[in-house]
Amino acid sequence: MFGSEVLDVAIGLILVYLLLSLFATAVREAVESVFKTRAVFLEAGIRELLDDRLGRGLAKEFYEHPLIYSLYKGPYHPGKENEEAIAETQARERMTGANLPTYIPATSFSTALVDLVVRGPATAEDSDLQRETITLDSLRTGISLIGSAHVRRALLIAVDDAKGDLDRAKANIEGWFDASMTRVSGWYKRRTHYWLMLIGLISTLALNV
Repeated sequence: MFGSEVLDVAIGLILVYLLLSLFATAVREAVESVFKTRAVFLEAGIRELLDDRLGRGLAKEFYEHPLIYSLYKGPYHPGKENEEAIAETQARERMTGANLPTYIPATSFSTALVDLVVRGPATAEDSDLQRETITLDSLRTGISLIGSAHVRRALLIAVDDAKGDLDRAKANIEGWFDASMTRVSGWYKRRTHYWLMLIGLISTLALNV
């Protein structure tokens, strides 16, 4: 009889805490739908990857590229920021992802970046540069014009390792992107864990569980 009562209590506790965990997850998803923190972390990761902390250079051109621009609605706005604080911390995080995409395929990233490097930003003006054929030679030439030494080196390594194959160079750039996104996923997971712990604690105290 005693064992049965203990088992009943244990099952009851499991069900209660299961419901609380489901509630915390639902609240977290509701917060995510409002603030779109996945998009926040994705943009932060891309800004860091492209060495454009303020989002006014290569990262802005990337988000405005036709292949990426089609993934979200409205124009890309870097947002307002305190430049002195940025100079001190060398980082900035949006409060909300607004209309930005929460996911960008690696193939879209590499294709858009290679196109940007070779042909420059997408504009309404028709020029020889806009019609430039993408080859490893033209890609290497475009890389030499990139302002960031870190991005230049990363892309040159991708081109050198391609052994003359443009598709392999793009695959190397995709691998570079995927490696960075693994770290971004870690940022998001840690933030999610903090939110779930906070929601669970508040729920437990409020319901006197």
